[in-house]
Amino acid sequence: MNVVVLYNSDIPEATAVAKHYEKARTLPKGHLCATTGIKATDTTIDVSTFKSKVQAPLDACVAALPQPELIDYVVIVRGLPYSVTLPAYAASLQALVQVRHAFKISDNTEIAGSGELGPSYASIANPFHVTTLLNYSADYTISNTSQIWYGDAAAIARGQAPPSFHASNAKLGGIYDLTNNMLNFSDKSVDWSKSNIVIVSALDGFDYKDADDLIDRATSSEGTFPKAELMCMQGEDAARAARDPECELTTRLLTQAGFNGKWITPFNGTLSGHMLAGYFTGSADTVKNAIAGNTFAPGAITDNLTSYGAAVSNFQCSMDGKTCPLSEAQTSCARFIRAGATGAHGTVNEPLNNVFPNAGTMLLYTFGYSMGESYFLNQRFLYWQNIYLGDPLTTPYATRPTVTFDGSPTAHPHNTPIVVHATHANGIATIDLFKGGKRIANGTGDTLSYTPTENVGDALDLFAVAVATDAPVTRTGWKNPNQKPKPEVQGWTAATITLSQDVIVSEPSDQPDGGADGGGPGTSQSGDSAGCSCETSRTSTSSFAWVGALPLLALLLRRRDVIARRV
Repeated sequence: MNVVVLYNSDIPEATAVAKHYEKARTLPKGHLCATTGIKATDTTIDVSTFKSKVQAPLDACVAALPQPELIDYVVIVRGLPYSVTLPAYAASLQALVQVRHAFKISDNTEIAGSGELGPSYASIANPFHVTTLLNYSADYTISNTSQIWYGDAAAIARGQAPPSFHASNAKLGGIYDLTNNMLNFSDKSVDWSKSNIVIVSALDGFDYKDADDLIDRATSSEGTFPKAELMCMQGEDAARAARDPECELTTRLLTQAGFNGKWITPFNGTLSGHMLAGYFTGSADTVKNAIAGNTFAPGAITDNLTSYGAAVSNFQCSMDGKTCPLSEAQTSCARFIRAGATGAHGTVNEPLNNVFPNAGTMLLYTFGYSMGESYFLNQRFLYWQNIYLGDPLTTPYATRPTVTFDGSPTAHPHNTPIVVHATHANGIATIDLFKGGKRIANGTGDTLSYTPTENVGDALDLFAVAVATDAPVTRTGWKNPNQKPKPEVQGWTAATITLSQDVIVSEPSDQPDGGADGGGPGTSQSGDSAGCSCETSRTSTSSFAWVGALPLLALLLRRRDVIARRV
């Protein structure tokens, strides 16, 4: 219910990927958003084209949904541009989509389409970022001059795991201003309210098969709790080692928590032969030929701290498809996808080394946060050069709730409540029931009932979403071992239920009819002894009523027939 897919309907392969994702994630109707008028060769566009060909269609799709405020994720399919040329400098297409219609309070100008400070400074602060700039140097075994930008793992280890992301929770945020060559922070200067921020990721790689593979890896990774290495490797040089102090701390924290954390030092440009669930490093182009020599577990996330990992040319192959990429700037982030990773990050243009996702991404991921949340909540700046590849719903380190409807979808009695059940090891916090995309019932606990008010013969397009109860986690050796993550792990299912005639049952007679005990199962009733046929809360003992009451009996016995594929 909280995802829309943005794709170029002029490209058949992009349409096929969008529909594959729709089916794999059981998306409700109306959550595929088609654009048109953009050529496959349009890898960079200007602001006016973005507003008319990308932003406007997306706005229309979201506005057409019965509950647009629920949208938290936009999944972009390969076939749309990678970057947008701004009045000053440039930004990734994902960055413009992400900030929607948020605006600067000082002059009421929208962020999307506005110029940036230039190639030296990102300026828009992420209002959901884990922590502010704090000095955690005491936690590090190594240090460098850039470590101040990468403190999320240390903050999380102190008990600062953030809430699960909801666009509707965004209110105000800050911005950095360049004054006298100094970067100054102005708090409460950006209005993010009215759901004007989303998590964005792309189904992409070197080709459409890579995009398709990302979907299959994501869904197959659910609840697998991979034992593979969560690895950080020392950066190749000082600039690309900005995240190293946090990276070493992160792998140490993971090891203490029982995961396979691995810190690789010194830098090894030929690293191969590892089974990986995470791969963070920093290298211009030395590692590119060795990436494929590793094996990536389903759900594996990656990031290479270098300037041009998502440069436009890095996604294009030769005409015969044998050389990928055809022309490479540094190391293409698509190499990780082709090698088997489920998530990757890169930047389309020079970003400087303070804007990459913190290594704390791995900590949130292992708590059961989605891949999209884990990256996003560890990204300090927005509206910049960042691109993420993969299905943002990917959740290998959590088990989703199982959600089912009771009864039969083909003939549900009009006068009988529709019952939704959900189960999870931690319990169920909430269940929401939607009809045609509109919420019609919600409640706490593992069972939700809805009594239909629609007409007999109506087919109800239902969608049920359950959220698991967030449970505390003990992580021995951390600054705060009593962790309270809040991933709000979701499970969902869809069904079309057709309302049938009311179940009419008869009440057994109190008068004997010749049976050994004066009546019982299988006995016949006549005259006034037929009882109250309007009483639908009792089961009948007549042979006729037994047949008519079968749907109700099935409900009472709680035969839980799965009526839609569980995801």
